[in-house]
Amino acid sequence: MKKRYFALLMLVCLTLALLGGCFFEKEKEYSKAGMTITLTTKFTEKELASQTAYYESTTALVTALKEEFSLAAGLEKYSLKQYTDAVLSQNKISAKIDMPEGKSYYSFSYEKTMSGKTYYYFATTFKAKDAFWLIQFACTTANKEKLQDNFTKWADSVKFE
Repeated sequence: MKKRYFALLMLVCLTLALLGGCFFEKEKEYSKAGMTITLTTKFTEKELASQTAYYESTTALVTALKEEFSLAAGLEKYSLKQYTDAVLSQNKISAKIDMPEGKSYYSFSYEKTMSGKTYYYFATTFKAKDAFWLIQFACTTANKEKLQDNFTKWADSVKFE
């Protein structure tokens, strides 16, 4: 009887362990140019000429652009809100800017259609000691609801040296 109980218990534990791997993605830290972000192991770091860092999975992408204060005189005196306003203006994006409670970044979201597909973007702006950062999370609008909470979680994980 004890052997049967033990075998059943082991079978249940093994099943839960295998299913857990299907439902919970492993996290991984990615670092570039003084910025660290925690995503999942499903992301691959790639090169994109216009971005400081670029990460891609089968359902989402993350871009990070570092704009060092040395690019323009007085840039370091800009507030994060001024920088965020400038990003929206320069990119002709009409969006409501939000600073989530207890967070040190601004966020805004927008949609853009390219090649017949509509994409959802969750954009965040940060001020580090030497630069402003624009970090964007994107997916097709079909995946928006599924990934929106992840985008916020990943934005919350951003750290700077």
